[in-house]
Amino acid sequence: MAKEDEFELELGGPEYTVKVHVPVSLASQEDPQELAHRIVQHHNLPIYMHPKLSESLQEFALQSNDAALKRPGRDLLAALTSHAAAAPLNIAAFWQQQQQQQQEEPESSEGEEALLYHSFVHSREGLALLRLEHQYSKEVAMLVKRRHAAILSHDAKQAAKLAEAVSQSCSDAQVNALSSRALEASELLHAEWESSITALKEQQLRNFRAVVREGRVAGAASGADEEQTEGVGAAEDAPLLQESFTIHLGTQLKQMHNLRLIAADPVHLCDYTSHSAAADSQWWLPPQRIQTSLELYGRQLSGLVNLVDDRVNCLSGTKLEFGDVCSRATELHFPELQDQLAHIRERLLPQLCRGRLNPPAPDTPRREDKLQPGDVYITRHSNLSGVHVVFHVVCDDSVNSSSITSRHPVILGLRNVLKVACLCDITTLSLPLLLVSRLTEELSAAWCQRRAEIVYKCVKGFMMEMTSWGGSEMNTLQFVLPQNISEAQFQALAAMLPSIFRVSNPLMAA
Repeated sequence: MAKEDEFELELGGPEYTVKVHVPVSLASQEDPQELAHRIVQHHNLPIYMHPKLSESLQEFALQSNDAALKRPGRDLLAALTSHAAAAPLNIAAFWQQQQQQQQEEPESSEGEEALLYHSFVHSREGLALLRLEHQYSKEVAMLVKRRHAAILSHDAKQAAKLAEAVSQSCSDAQVNALSSRALEASELLHAEWESSITALKEQQLRNFRAVVREGRVAGAASGADEEQTEGVGAAEDAPLLQESFTIHLGTQLKQMHNLRLIAADPVHLCDYTSHSAAADSQWWLPPQRIQTSLELYGRQLSGLVNLVDDRVNCLSGTKLEFGDVCSRATELHFPELQDQLAHIRERLLPQLCRGRLNPPAPDTPRREDKLQPGDVYITRHSNLSGVHVVFHVVCDDSVNSSSITSRHPVILGLRNVLKVACLCDITTLSLPLLLVSRLTEELSAAWCQRRAEIVYKCVKGFMMEMTSWGGSEMNTLQFVLPQNISEAQFQALAAMLPSIFRVSNPLMAA
């Protein structure tokens, strides 16, 4: 039952005096003005007394609440002073108990966990921890593979049932009922598998954090034994088409950069399962995982530019493929991809609706509920191969145009990506050279030449701006071409690069 305090107030003057005496509940959140109005109406008081009564009620509520908050502290102090001789012992015992509880149940912040992991993975137990991470990934990947197989089998059975019902000349109502039941069964199957995968990932995450706090992997070999038993996989299968260059940029103080041109699928580069030459071996460990983990909390991060549409989700196109790759391994350090995208939608889209980001030109209509070409949102990852940060650059069909200029929003988005990478210790960055993920019949060889030339020149200008931005140097920049590009087109684009960038040539003594 809520505690009530007695409110007393004398209103009026010497000729007309009114004494107000009412109980006021401290637990209620009633407005003092409304309560004053009710008192005036109930007791038929003059209306001019309402302001004074309202002000007094508000002041009384504040004082009563303040006294109620201070009362437990005063009671404790009174009890402590009543046993003055035993007080020091009680205080010492209390804080000792609190310290023991904190030691038994440590709560590490994100920064503390990062430091613990960084020191752990660089210690002699580091390989054992990486092997544990890889084992976790294999377990999740196997469960995801089983889920895909079960869903495909279920869909095939339901399609066969529907085809049989149609062939037997069933009525439309029967076919619709069968289709509805099939949809419900499919949704239930998806939910069951998703629940199983989520439960496995949560268990792995709890076990991983406990291992990092403890500083040792249970059952792992130590010292020289571990070095002899641990196996490290061979280097990844190199793309069929690739070229590397070393360039110098700058006028007075020249800086060296490594440029790489490859033909590959960007999503394929992020997938550990694509480097599985010896994945069935018990002790096999991908070298990409070692490099990614060692640099996770360092100052040499790796980034990837992913071209997406204007919706922040993983439901179609390359976003669906990227989300599938992320789901094959537990995210042990950052929120899951879906959680990061949900946070982005929660924080970013309301600002777009208020028109606070990228205000359009006066003659350009803007859809306030969606991102625009050139907008970028960022996700963090520890379960991808050779990638820590992914820059999702929004683009539309205008990137297929042959009249794209250096002021195109997607080009300016790349400038923002390079600036963020420079300021955030991302020293390796992969970006699509042609600003498309796949070549079609409409994109001719001449179109590829023009597009590569403008992107080369713009990126060169952005890289020369880096000296004024500060931050880390861009050590390696990787231009990614669509996987279905022909060898002749690749060689032509590779020959164009030295004519735009200043390539370092070694001096040969005669």
